[in-house]
Amino acid sequence: MTDVAWDQPHNVQEARTRRSQFDEHRRRTFTTTKMLNMGSDLVRDEARRLRDLLAYYVVPLARMEQRMPAEEDIARQFRASRNSARAAMKLLADDQAVRRIPGVGTYAGDAPTLWRSDRLRDVHTAEVETTSTLLGWNVEYDIPQVMSETFPAGSTRVAVFEKRRTYRGVPGLLRTFFVPLREQDSLGPEDAEFDLLGILEDRFGHKPLRAERVINAIVADESSATQLEVQVGHPLLYIQTAVYGPDGSLVLLYFVRQRGEVVQLSVEPERFVGP
Repeated sequence: MTDVAWDQPHNVQEARTRRSQFDEHRRRTFTTTKMLNMGSDLVRDEARRLRDLLAYYVVPLARMEQRMPAEEDIARQFRASRNSARAAMKLLADDQAVRRIPGVGTYAGDAPTLWRSDRLRDVHTAEVETTSTLLGWNVEYDIPQVMSETFPAGSTRVAVFEKRRTYRGVPGLLRTFFVPLREQDSLGPEDAEFDLLGILEDRFGHKPLRAERVINAIVADESSATQLEVQVGHPLLYIQTAVYGPDGSLVLLYFVRQRGEVVQLSVEPERFVGP
């Protein structure tokens, strides 16, 4: 997407004309694509997904550059509405990932100290009645540049979808997925029920895979509270997982919000003994 350059107008009529063109450009910029909107969503749903992308793509860079981009720039960059960008920034502030200084700007919070285990794997220790529901599916061809730069070469679109898993009828997990697709890659809603990592390896040829996972404690916002049937402010486990292909490109990015009283993540660290 190309920004419009504006020279100084020569008269009032020209100024009004350019103002009209500028407003139209802004409307196109923010509304022509809806990567984070799956059709029947509210602003709060789009804001939650945007908050997650900002946490992965923007906050780490802002820690080096000190200051977060303006809300308008964020909206334009991620093809979202300005209201969603404003709400997403508030969610980051609520989670203390950024701090706002009135009249000055918004800054990234200090990077937390990372604790790394030698190996992290999900362990299911009991058979429980579970149900997985696909909440929404969208394929976006107008990929934000900041995302496309991390995707595999030749990526033409990104699949965005969301799933909720219930345990004994109680919502326990809310997961949002971003999957870059090349021209030859095929992925549809019917694939959401299958092993996504297996699809990446066997169907797309991204092997071997490696991943980075970050786990935080957050509280439920309006969107996740509705989906997980809890009160706003309810404590949740937040899990960000980035999966990379053999060339280091990002082949899957997904975010999990988890009710700890319904389902727990079991970690079995194993010490790697090298040569």
